[in-house]
Amino acid sequence: MTVLRDAKWVSSSVFFSALLSSVRSIVVLRLLGPVLIGAWKTALLVDTLGEISRAGVLRGMAIRVVVLSGQGNDAEGDKNAATAGGFLFWLGVFSCCAILGSSCFVVDPNVRLALRYMAVAVGLCQPYYFLRELAGTRHRFGLRATETVLRTVIDVVVSILLCRIIGLAGLGLGTVLSVVGAGIYLVLRQNIPFQFAVPRALLMNMMRIGVPFSLTEAGYELLRRVDVFLIAILLGPKQVGFYGISIIIMDFAVLLAEKGVSQVLSPHLLKEFGRTGSHSEVANYYEMPARLFCYVLPPVLAVGTFAIGPFVRVLLPQYSRGVASAEVTLWCVMFVALHFSVHAFFVASNMVVKIIKLQAVTLCVAAALQATCLMLGFGILGAAWCTLAVAAAWAALELFVARTACGYSVAETMVFILTIYIPFVACFSLRHVIDAIPLDAAHPFLPMVRASFLLLCYLPLFFVYENKFSMVRTVRQAI
Repeated sequence: MTVLRDAKWVSSSVFFSALLSSVRSIVVLRLLGPVLIGAWKTALLVDTLGEISRAGVLRGMAIRVVVLSGQGNDAEGDKNAATAGGFLFWLGVFSCCAILGSSCFVVDPNVRLALRYMAVAVGLCQPYYFLRELAGTRHRFGLRATETVLRTVIDVVVSILLCRIIGLAGLGLGTVLSVVGAGIYLVLRQNIPFQFAVPRALLMNMMRIGVPFSLTEAGYELLRRVDVFLIAILLGPKQVGFYGISIIIMDFAVLLAEKGVSQVLSPHLLKEFGRTGSHSEVANYYEMPARLFCYVLPPVLAVGTFAIGPFVRVLLPQYSRGVASAEVTLWCVMFVALHFSVHAFFVASNMVVKIIKLQAVTLCVAAALQATCLMLGFGILGAAWCTLAVAAAWAALELFVARTACGYSVAETMVFILTIYIPFVACFSLRHVIDAIPLDAAHPFLPMVRASFLLLCYLPLFFVYENKFSMVRTVRQAI
């Protein structure tokens, strides 16, 4: 399948970039410490508002251009793209000025400095996201893959060098220069329909299509970051710093799932829908990744939970207070992957409004759980458990909505969700049972021994799933 080959290139580049970013994160965490990292992570919350400020235009463009391409109307698609480009350029200018102005009212000097660099980065990111999305709508995934690596390399090199010299400002400069470098590369390597004047009719059409979808993305960003918001408000930036390992894990998961999975699946799914107009015909685009993730990811995550403690205590000892919460957060990767697998289907199935309503309810419940947990004194570990529970429940709810939209009965849908969650439950249970076995805690290879035992116990279930669904074999043959 073409989608699997495209996913291979993009996912490989994203994974390589994520590894580089992990190295950068470890070095930067050591150089800056919890206080400055907490200030930076707090400032990063303004980026969540970026999706809302784009008013759905970027997503509307992506949907319109791909569907029009599937219908053979590329000229109309270019008009939509040019309109979106002009809008996002002016939005970038406004966003930068607004955040810079707002930073003057921030009392904490570190957060104020971080916000000023974020103002420039958010401003530049608006046209940059347009350039990146344009390449995706044209299925130029090789360009996207190269751009991803280029941006990461610039960010890693500049951030590490400058953080050592000028501290927090170096991290801000690295973020800004990486966007500039990647943006210039995208400009030089593709034909860009663009105009400074923004036709109102086309803009409103894209907003009408894109706003609901954009709200679902912003809603998910709020849902996954509600823990950080409330920790910052109730416990302060320093606790956000200790929670930094958990934040990095979630950012890593979103980066890999969104750029490596969703942004490949979505154009293929929407183009196929533009060609066929059938919901059931495109359902396989989310069912196949969900089947693959359900029994491949859990053992990987289980092994990671054994390794993350020694890793942090050796390389980042000042963040040791966040190890327990990071072990819990790591399990969320599974549900982040499921979310980004099914997300684009809701556009094709015309169920975005329903998802928005469900997100609003879930967000209120998540915020109430997090606030209660923090006020009762459970700290960042309690916040991590709440995040895991909410992520698991939301992924199950999305799968339920998607399957029933395809005509499956409630019973059939529940069986599907159960088969998706069984490997996770098995690995999660095995991990805690094995961890409870009394062994020599001082043994240097104890995490490796526990992880090996878990994998050995999990193998029978893995072979049962592979024998039934053959997902690993299918992916290997396709790529």
